[in-house]
Amino acid sequence: DGTLYGAESGIEQQIVANIHRFALSACEVTPEESDELHRKYGSTLVGLKAEKSLSKDLEERFYREVYGTIDYSRLLGGGAEGDASGYKHSSSVREILMRSGVRVAIASNSPSWHVDRVLAALGLAHVPLCA
Repeated sequence: DGTLYGAESGIEQQIVANIHRFALSACEVTPEESDELHRKYGSTLVGLKAEKSLSKDLEERFYREVYGTIDYSRLLGGGAEGDASGYKHSSSVREILMRSGVRVAIASNSPSWHVDRVLAALGLAHVPLCA
């Protein structure tokens, strides 16, 4: 997250807001406590599971509520905006990856269907990936 798309896309901000909303409604965990769980465990979900005994049903609900409403529209078209690091997320990435001949691996702690949606919105859905 935040590697294939810049902060300007708003994706990460949506995810954090949705995590805060879920943690408060499902577990009575404030946004500040949620952020602390993320710092302590490296993932809010892992923290909720460890400290709030999150059930499998609530874990599934977490993924639906956190990732199910993401607006990917700012990714569509693969614009060439630069982020704070100066990196430009652009449609040329697809051509570079397709021509490179290297196997591409994507790692994420997000659900695979979210990753697929991001790749599709960036025009990278047909880039061959390592299985």
